Amino acid sequence: MSRAREASVGRSAAQQVEASLGVVDDASLRAYVIGVGQRIAAFSPRGDVRYRFDVVSSDVPNAFALPGGYIYVTRGLLALLNSEAELAGILGHEITHVAARHSAQSETRATSVGILARMGALAGAAIGGSTAGEALGNLGRTAGAGFIAAYSRDQEREADRLGQELAARAGYAPDGLPAALQALGAAAERLRGSPEEPGFFDSHPGTNERILITTRRATDLEVGPSRGTRNTRAEFLSELDGIHMGPPAKQGAFLRSLFVHPELGFAMRFPRGWRPLNANARVLAIAPTRDALIEVTFEGKGESPSAAASRLLTSKKASVISRERAEIAGMPAYRVEARLRDTNGIFHAQWLWIEHPAGLFRVTATTPVGRKQAYSKQLEDALASFREPTPTELSQLGELRLRIVTARAGEKLPALGQRAGNRWNPAVTARLNGLDPAAPLTEGFPVKVVVREAYVR
Repeated sequence: MSRAREASVGRSAAQQVEASLGVVDDASLRAYVIGVGQRIAAFSPRGDVRYRFDVVSSDVPNAFALPGGYIYVTRGLLALLNSEAELAGILGHEITHVAARHSAQSETRATSVGILARMGALAGAAIGGSTAGEALGNLGRTAGAGFIAAYSRDQEREADRLGQELAARAGYAPDGLPAALQALGAAAERLRGSPEEPGFFDSHPGTNERILITTRRATDLEVGPSRGTRNTRAEFLSELDGIHMGPPAKQGAFLRSLFVHPELGFAMRFPRGWRPLNANARVLAIAPTRDALIEVTFEGKGESPSAAASRLLTSKKASVISRERAEIAGMPAYRVEARLRDTNGIFHAQWLWIEHPAGLFRVTATTPVGRKQAYSKQLEDALASFREPTPTELSQLGELRLRIVTARAGEKLPALGQRAGNRWNPAVTARLNGLDPAAPLTEGFPVKVVVREAYVR
């Protein structure tokens, strides 16, 4: 891969990541991670690339580098860490992948960036490849972010070795990387096989070996001056206080099967038992048998429902069954029913454009033609349920946040958790804080917990 191609690929992939996953709505946290990353990148041996760091809005513990210097960590990864040295170790590793041009040396491939891509790919496969994928906004493809390198074991070892060296030269304890790997490994083991399984090790194999090697290497590395670093646990955790553990309520939330979006001012009920997903740019639900999907997207202002329908149908190879003006909850709407054909079969699609006070919404329902009758009532009920939320529904919205609680002398995790309203059980709290679950805590020790807080606009 040429350097020009590397920069172009990275720029395109970064746009896909940020459009599909989104970056966290926390300028202070983003600035903090950028500062740590730039401090380490200053020691990178590669000077022809501009390193860019950011935090993506995903609960899946993950970190990845794209060609051209784009490096991301998820808020789910940050919640696992207990020191700035651990974050520095992860960022040093990813910086090395860029500096050594590992993605340019390897054949690149599209890989999952957490549950969003996994669910999107699942939906696309379930309802019919490219044509159906277009009908639901190419969610799986865009969420995959395009290009995360399929690194070789030697490249991984090199990224660990040089990443540790870069972090140490920047003033960080070199045992941060093995500690971070240990935390990620524990999380991966806890979630193994679940839809929320962490994605970091999808492209970073050989965990136990890497922990052992990086732990041994840490004893031999010389640490540079630590100017500007957060050296204590309390200083580091103070940067994480308040981050969301789950989608922010301002991006909408599910109250069982009812989805409520307070900022855009709409509510819609999805079929009970369907698997919901609240993504950055859309909300959707997939049938338990993975052969039907309903999705809502916001298309902004400036276009009428009928004009938006005509624009979409012009771009698709669709056989229109019917198209008509309609009204949904007192709002002007336009409805289209059509068939889509691709190499995987024929699919039935319904589109509903709704002229809402906030702008134009599009609701899409898709299923194989052979399953149309089976899902007819569920799809009709869902499309007809679109409306504005009630004050009672808005008052029920809440969100989970990471909070830092100071321990009392001799206090144990169960008592601290009860006092703080911790949603993690003591075993999980101990694991994610690097603590013995049975040991009494020292006075003033900062502990990460997760609490539910009311949403305030």
